[in-house]
Amino acid sequence: MAQRLVHYLLGEALLKNAPRLSACNAARFRAGNLLPDAYGPGKPSPDLRKKTHFIAETERGRISDFERFRLNFAEKIPSDGLYLGYYLHLAQDACFRVFWHGLRLGENIRSLEDVSFLHRDYHILNRHIVTAYGLENRLSPDIGIEAEPINSIFPFDLPLLRADLAADFADEAAGDTRFLSAELIDEFIKKALPVCEDALRRILNGTEPLSPHELTWKSGGVS
Repeated sequence: MAQRLVHYLLGEALLKNAPRLSACNAARFRAGNLLPDAYGPGKPSPDLRKKTHFIAETERGRISDFERFRLNFAEKIPSDGLYLGYYLHLAQDACFRVFWHGLRLGENIRSLEDVSFLHRDYHILNRHIVTAYGLENRLSPDIGIEAEPINSIFPFDLPLLRADLAADFADEAAGDTRFLSAELIDEFIKKALPVCEDALRRILNGTEPLSPHELTWKSGGVS
């Protein structure tokens, strides 16, 4: 999955390019755009990740089934930034997985089950994302979601999410990355943003939503 600051960056770009999002409450949108990764302390199990990210197996490959999420919260998504942000997080992760599997990594990397090295890459690249894109931490401390229907998915830990995001912004990790690079992050952003803008435009205009089946990736290995 894409790292937290990549999600935050894409969310800020969507807010900037779609002024109509202010009607959905930008503060709630920022929270929703990061919420699927707000598990609480400890590493989430694969089953939990599949649940919060609506991962499904299809004949064409795996999908992040953001359409199922949309149908579950159809009345909320067009007008509530919390739910719209969550929806777009799922689309962003689908873009990232497609991007990952489209790279020529070789089977020795493509088939890895343990990709913990990616998190070290994420830490090293956090500083690049903040400085290159001029990011500021605008995640509001005043969003209360305890009574929200979205917690039927999982009891999300928003206070810990705020702490984790603050740590990302302050990250000074250094060294050489193993797989990801600043150039790859930049390339992904350029590819993912138009897809997410299209998905958002469809929701705000009430037209046919983006199909998750347009963003499939192979099952097995890194996911």
